[in-house]
Amino acid sequence: MSFENQLKHIEERCADPQWHDVILGLTHLTTRPQDVRQIVERLRNAPGDNIAKFGIDTILCEIAVGPFQCPPDVCLDLCSTFVREVEVGAWMPQRLALLRLLLSGIYSSKVGTAIRDRLSNWYPCRNAYRTDLYSTLVLVNNDEAVRGILFQVLRDEQPYNQEAAAIAIADQSSLQPELSERLKEMIAAPNALSVIVAALEALVRGWPNHEIWDDLEPRIRHCASIELRLIAIRRRIAARSQEENDLKELRWMVSRSGPFMWRRSDVVTKAIVEGWPGDVAIRDDAIRCMNPRMLFEDGLDANAAVRLLIAGYSSDPIATAALASLIRTEEHAFSDSHWIWKAISEKYVGNSEMIAAADECLSAGVSIVIPKSLLPLGLVGRTKPSASSWRSLPRGCLFGSRSATRSMGHV
Repeated sequence: MSFENQLKHIEERCADPQWHDVILGLTHLTTRPQDVRQIVERLRNAPGDNIAKFGIDTILCEIAVGPFQCPPDVCLDLCSTFVREVEVGAWMPQRLALLRLLLSGIYSSKVGTAIRDRLSNWYPCRNAYRTDLYSTLVLVNNDEAVRGILFQVLRDEQPYNQEAAAIAIADQSSLQPELSERLKEMIAAPNALSVIVAALEALVRGWPNHEIWDDLEPRIRHCASIELRLIAIRRRIAARSQEENDLKELRWMVSRSGPFMWRRSDVVTKAIVEGWPGDVAIRDDAIRCMNPRMLFEDGLDANAAVRLLIAGYSSDPIATAALASLIRTEEHAFSDSHWIWKAISEKYVGNSEMIAAADECLSAGVSIVIPKSLLPLGLVGRTKPSASSWRSLPRGCLFGSRSATRSMGHV
């Protein structure tokens, strides 16, 4: 059989899994590099759908890393293509299959160096949580390479990193409006649910009025994924088309039986505050549920209740009085103490009732070690009682006490 007929058979049969080993065996027996180059070109240009392409890619990857007479430039080109697919590909089984094949070529004389260079970026991951990195990265250098990194992080294994990258992308919506098209491509591809959620997170934050929402919002509002339903409700709030059913579901999401008692509680409470500002019923329910010692099966989680009061009712005297009373009467008023004390120190500066509660709370801790989470509380009023509370502590009993004393100032 002539070599041209062999190429025709390869092109016709390459999508059939039963022919994969046959094609690899024929390629192995082909000793002329130029003939192998033609086989690779036929495989690359073979017609077929995405499923067929996945099977063809595994053949090409084996040719690139295996003991075939493939020209080095072709091997490197194929290797770079499949490395990119491993990093940002849509279908996880295909990415895993290509990764296994690439690792088998780690000692290849043609592509081993390229694979080892990328492997050092993949493993080990010494810092899994990089949420503060991406916004800083954009400020330092906002070029195409940085944007490529952000879109790659949308596929990260950690939801916190995905959300941070989505926020960094959304912050560029006014300067780089074309980024919405790249997000649309990710949403349309068969990516994992977490990747689609991250892409939609960037889209709803940066492009809430994009035309894609007219078709997308009805599709995801009542889908099985809670994350997607939350995004749909937030988009409704941005478009001022929210309904009472949306509020009911948001309140369930941050209830004791809901899915967001800890992670994303801040996103849900922010959506409630923005969608139903100053709602008295929400305020009263939050006050009822904010005490961590009192558990209501049908009520909000205590942390979510406190977040709602601080974010949406800091100027409400009833909500302020309830928070101040909780601070006075409960030794461990908030389980998510770090964020809540910090928010109180920012939202209630100059508020006389909260200042009095803060002074009383700090004074009560003079004879014991005051936890580091209470450090921001001294910034509410900067009064003499709070300053003396810090200064009367024995040296070394408070972690960070010197910085706390300096933050109080000379009062």
